[in-house]
Amino acid sequence: MCIVVDPPLFISIFKKSDSDYSNFSGLRDWVSNGPGKFVLGGSMYKQELSKIESVLNLLRNYERSGKTVSIEDSKVDKEVKAVKKLKKSKDFDDPHLAALVRASLCRIVATRDKRSHKHLTDSALYKKPCSKPKIYGGNRNNSILCNKHVASCCK
Repeated sequence: MCIVVDPPLFISIFKKSDSDYSNFSGLRDWVSNGPGKFVLGGSMYKQELSKIESVLNLLRNYERSGKTVSIEDSKVDKEVKAVKKLKKSKDFDDPHLAALVRASLCRIVATRDKRSHKHLTDSALYKKPCSKPKIYGGNRNNSILCNKHVASCCK
């Protein structure tokens, strides 16, 4: 099972000092102690992630532990271009998340950015075999962290 995480959210997942840390304990446990994995990839995604230096070492540890899945950057970058053509809203600044879903066939996106929810779940962005993702916004959504949402890249 895997999840695409909006890079700024890694602060709440990993940093105990973050005010939202406890709200993401279910996700943290699902990846740390369970079958969950973080899906990473694409130039735009990695660029956004690189701005959050405080979590990079922790992510490297997860990578060494086999708790990440890397999708080829060129594959995700190609999907970013396609998403931008389909979704020309100025209000949508996360095409890299939708692109990562499309490239990986991942079924869950974790984000606190409520503004992006309507865009990320727009079924016009996803064609079979990809389906629109479920949004994980905190522990209230722990029920979606289940075998039902396993993507083939995470098996």
